[in-house]
Formats: sequence, structure tokens, C-alpha cells
Amino acid sequence: MKNNKNGYLLNSVITMGLMLFLGYLPAPNPITPMGMKILGIVLGAIYGWSTVDMVWPSIAALVLLGCSGYTTVKQAFALAVSNDTVLFVFFLLLLSGIMNQTGVAKAIALRIISSKRAEGKPWLITLLVLLSAYVPAMAVGGLPIMLICWNIVYQISHEVGFKPQDEWPSLMLFGVAIASTIGMCFFPFQITPIGMYAILEAVDPTKTVAYLPYMIYSGTFSVLMLLGFYGFMRLIARPSVSPLENYKVQSGTESFSFEQKLALGAMLLIIVLLSFPNLFPDLMLSQLLKAIGNTGIVACVVGACLVFRKDGKQIFPIDAIASKGLIWGMLFMFSTALCISTALTSSETGISKFLISKLSVVFSGMTPFAFQASMLLLVLIATNFLSNPVVAVIFIPIAYNFGKQIGVDILVIMPSMIFLNLLDFMLPSGSPTAAIIYGNRQWITTRSIIRYSAVMMMLAYLIVTVIGIPLSSHLFG
Repeated sequence: MKNNKNGYLLNSVITMGLMLFLGYLPAPNPITPMGMKILGIVLGAIYGWSTVDMVWPSIAALVLLGCSGYTTVKQAFALAVSNDTVLFVFFLLLLSGIMNQTGVAKAIALRIISSKRAEGKPWLITLLVLLSAYVPAMAVGGLPIMLICWNIVYQISHEVGFKPQDEWPSLMLFGVAIASTIGMCFFPFQITPIGMYAILEAVDPTKTVAYLPYMIYSGTFSVLMLLGFYGFMRLIARPSVSPLENYKVQSGTESFSFEQKLALGAMLLIIVLLSFPNLFPDLMLSQLLKAIGNTGIVACVVGACLVFRKDGKQIFPIDAIASKGLIWGMLFMFSTALCISTALTSSETGISKFLISKLSVVFSGMTPFAFQASMLLLVLIATNFLSNPVVAVIFIPIAYNFGKQIGVDILVIMPSMIFLNLLDFMLPSGSPTAAIIYGNRQWITTRSIIRYSAVMMMLAYLIVTVIGIPLSSHLFG
């Protein structure tokens, strides 16, 4: 405990030291003195988010940004909380709270794995377990679904006689983590994609996501990843699956409750309403939905859910769904990251010009394909050492600025960056998901995690370079 306390204090001091004092170092041309102050604030916030906390470094960053000469403290906080994307994420988290409260994700997962056709077919059972993590994660998010499906893996293992650290349950625990992670990025309006596109919009407000092309890309990438992991299990790892021949599929699955049907209906309605203007842009309804805006659409659907009563009581009390869905630390960090990203890339700081002049030595002369492949490799490596939002804050402005120089639209790179930025399982510091996987040493060894992570990183990079970059260039170019 003493070492943890000392480490926390040391990292807190470093965080504040970067924010307060880095700006007083001499500013290399063309970075301005104000740019040095903002650079110190950004680096301090990134260090603080990675080592100590998400909330108080965000508050400190906004206060100091207001003292840097870029804006005022009042305006800094106003910019952070009034951003439309922040409000959009806020209502999406409330929707997630509705899904979590009803337990609809677990119900979907159990239905997928309960197919009678799977009895006596070990590899079909294996595929269904992966799908039971992938499909619900589209609506609820990755981590809750991963934990739910881990319990399914434990249940199957105990029933058929697998022991902890046997290869099939070890592979499945890791595979469930992969499936739930890529599933939560299938729709562009889920938290992770919308967060990364929001950082891009902070750099250039004209760059917005096209829903249908994104879903074509995400569907292609995620299916290839799932099939790739399934193929790795079946053809290379080849765990013993004969005990699964004795697995008895659960029968008599209960029908969806009214609350679960309502939650599913809300999710499906949001998918339709958000996608409709992109699919049918000339219709009058599309014009109305555009006028309401994405934030307004999600807010209206969430508000409609709050109207419903059962036995005289509100089905989804706001306090209950907020406690199940809102992640306050993430909201603080997200809103602050958007605000400081805008400041960091503004022409008044000179930082963008400085980066272009220094990194042009690395990227100059590269073909568009080589630039994309190099940038995506850097993202894939960095995400295993830094948190996902930090990687996004660092690499999206770099990819945007150098893409313009080389002739690559940042929108072409974004889908691949989103998915590669989530494959952070090599080290426990990569993400909360990675930390939980490493913490499950009773069932999966560190050696297995590293081996599986290396294989999946190579597979993902192969997919984005061979298929992803050409497909994305066609969809977004």
C-alpha cells in the first residue's frame, strides 16, 4: 500500500509539473510561447490520465487552459461541456444504462449459445460462443459483455470437464474479449468510434463519419477477425475439443420481458433513425431527422423510455439507468480531450507546423499506401503502451496533417485506426479489459495472453493492410 501511495503521489506531482512548468521552457520555432503552455497542459493531462485518474487531471487541464491565454477558464469549461458530441455520448451512456438494467445483453447471448443444432458439434459451439459476445456488444459495449460471456465459458467448462488453464477455455476467454471489443465498434455511433471521430472534428469540423460506408468496413473487418481467430483455434492452436461433444444445450430459455423488449426496441429505433438520413438523404423525413440532429434523436428515444410505467412505477428511473450507464471519469476525460485537442492544433500554437517540419523527414516520399501502413502500425504498437483515448489524441492530428501533405484523406485511415486502437491486450497497462484478462490467471496464463495477443495483432494488421486500406479507400476516398 505504501508503494502504491508513493507512486500515486509521484505521478500526481509529475502530472502537475508538466502542466505548470513545461510551458516556461524555450519554445522551438515555430511553436509560440502560448503553444508551449498548451503543450505542457496536454502532456500533463495525458500522463495523468494514464497513471493517476481521469477526473482531476481533466479539471486541472481546463483551468490551466483558461489561464494560458488561449481562452478564459469560464469559456474552457463551457467548451468542454457544451460540445455536441459530449452530449451525444452522455445520452448514449444513458441508453447503455437502460440496456444494462434490463439484462437484455445476457438474454441475447444465452439465446445464441442455446441452439439445439450445436449439440455434439464442438466447433459450432465454439463459433456460437464467439457470436454470443460479438452480437450483444454492438448494443451494450465490450466489457460488460465480455464478463457475461466469460461466465458462459466457465459454465460450459465445468459441465464438460475442462479445467482452468486448459487450452480451449483459455482460447475462448481471450476470443470472447476480442469478439466483444470489435463488436462494440460495429456502429459508428457507439462510444469509441464517436469519440475518435469527435477528436477528428475538433481538428477539422468538416470531417464527419458516413454511417453506411463505416458499417460496411466495420462488418468486413470484424467478420474477418472472428473468422481469423476461429481459424487460428481450429487449424493452428488445435485444442482438444472432444469434451464438448457431451455439452447439453440449455433448453426452455425464457422469453424477453417487457422491459427487455422496450430496451431492444429503443436500440433498434436509434439505429434506424441515425442511419435513415444517410440511406435516403432526399426524403422529407431525412431532412427532419437532420434538423433534430444525432444528439436530439438519442435524447428523444431515451426520454421516451422514461415515459413508460408498469404497475404505476417508472420502468427506467433516471437515477437507476445513470448508475448503470454513466461513466463519469470517461466523460470528464472525453470532454477535456476534445477541448485541448482543438487548442493543440490551432494555428496560434504553431505545434502542427512544428510536427510537420520534424516528421516530414520520416514520411516524405512515401506513397499513400506506405504512409497509411506506417501510421497504422504506429497506432497498433502505441495502443499497447498508452490508453486508447491518449493514442487517439496523439495520432489523429498527426495522421490528419501528414495525410494532407501526402494526399491521403484522414477519413480513409479512421476506421482502421479505430479498430487497431482497441487491440491493446499485449500488456495489462493497455486498457481495463487487458488488466482484467491478466488478472484472470486462474484460467489463462500470462504466456498464453502474450501469444494470443501477438497472433491477433499480426492478423489485424494483415487485414487492414491487405483488405482494409483498399476497401476504405474505395468507401471514403
